[in-house]
Amino acid sequence: MLNMDNLELYQFSMENADDTTDELYKKEKIIITKKKDDINQLMSANNKILDYITAFQVLEELNKDDGDKMAIVLEIANLLETKGINNSEFTNYWCIHDMSYSSYESMPYWTKLEFLKFIIPEYIKNRHVMYKNHWYTSTTLQVRSDSVAHKRSWWLWASKVSSILETFGIQKHEWDNESLLTNDHYYILPDKDGKKKFNFLKDKLHIKFSWSEDKQWKATDFLIKHDWKIYIVEHKHMKEGGGWQDKQIAEVIDFVKHADDDICYVSFLDWVYFNKFWNDTDPKTVEQKAQIMKYLEQNKNNYFLNTQWFIKLFS
Repeated sequence: MLNMDNLELYQFSMENADDTTDELYKKEKIIITKKKDDINQLMSANNKILDYITAFQVLEELNKDDGDKMAIVLEIANLLETKGINNSEFTNYWCIHDMSYSSYESMPYWTKLEFLKFIIPEYIKNRHVMYKNHWYTSTTLQVRSDSVAHKRSWWLWASKVSSILETFGIQKHEWDNESLLTNDHYYILPDKDGKKKFNFLKDKLHIKFSWSEDKQWKATDFLIKHDWKIYIVEHKHMKEGGGWQDKQIAEVIDFVKHADDDICYVSFLDWVYFNKFWNDTDPKTVEQKAQIMKYLEQNKNNYFLNTQWFIKLFS
């Protein structure tokens, strides 16, 4: 492996596909119990909200005064503080009215109550009776949580890359800034502390990192110091092509276009789209692959890799 240059590593990445499944990207998050009769806090809160909505419906049918209904609104507002309640049938109905749970959370308390006074009758009229006829079930909470699992990707890919590096003794940097210059075998994440450390290294080592300037000062995903070389890594976890994905591909291609003395720019295209990318004969993709070859030829310190060969690079 040590005798391979960046073009050969790129070629090997293309010819040695990543697996179509990756346990490190399993986004499992169980929020309900396995047995119906075992009620956890979230399930209990959701059941109470539905009971209060039914009570609100009865009060409306009996033409009761607003004071009684306001007491129910207050109870529902308290239950909506429960962790995970954004997965309920009630809160997901809000999207019909262009309201998200996160927007609701940011409202002042009295504004929340005004919104609930409006939305509860709407929910009763348009969903509550329908859902009761089909039987409410706590599985809806889990299904909704599963449907947004893709939004939990950031910490998964960060964890994946971290676990790869730590296998080879490359640890997350947890020390003072001066040790960034004197220590070896560490990585920096794009969190607040990591950005400060990256800027320190950037200034001390006169790293241009002009790619960031071209991208409105976008931070790098990883900085890795290994065998006294600096690797700046742009990571993309992609499953398929398309408009947004085309933009992502353009970013990682542009990444290996940039050159700095003794700095390695690594485009890490993770998971199954790398395999599709290699076999795609669409003229646009063919041109993209030609650009990659051109930039790797120009910048011998740079790499364009999939998971298998990212691992080889640091092994």
